[in-house]
Amino acid sequence: MKKIYLLLALVAVLAACSKSDELNPDAVLLGMGGDTWAQTELDRWLYNEFVKPYNMDIKYKWDPYEISLSKTFVPVEESKVKELMISVKKVWITPYEKQAGRGFLQKLAPKRYVLVGSREYNTNGTLTGGFAEGGNKIAILSVNAFDSTDAASVRKVLAVVQHEFAHTLHQTVFYP
Repeated sequence: MKKIYLLLALVAVLAACSKSDELNPDAVLLGMGGDTWAQTELDRWLYNEFVKPYNMDIKYKWDPYEISLSKTFVPVEESKVKELMISVKKVWITPYEKQAGRGFLQKLAPKRYVLVGSREYNTNGTLTGGFAEGGNKIAILSVNAFDSTDAASVRKVLAVVQHEFAHTLHQTVFYP
């Protein structure tokens, strides 16, 4: 009886394999050079305000590979990006630049900032507002809930950025 089941399983496996399944050479693979789009006014503003002076890439277009694939996230609303980044520049970047100079940020600040519309809901009931990876990337979550006129909202986002920046600083230069 076992031989019959083994034979049926083998037939099923062989039937499932097919040489007709071919890869589409024209398929667009996100993050592999095939994801192109026309630059918008927002892209140009981000380039002039962050990429050019500080070498900071602000990634707001949806890329599921920048965050955990095991969680559910929402893309960022483009209307929130400029509002958030104006606050980040005013409250976080400008004070560092005044105290330590632009070179400090160019050298030590993470080079990629990934914006995500929603927070990360954890299995223990907590929420994650952001995370850092390898001293090179900060993900800012819950961007869609950001309100620059609400001090608590600004404080939450800037606390995440500063907290994660402290991690990247500590990974780069040991501070007691």
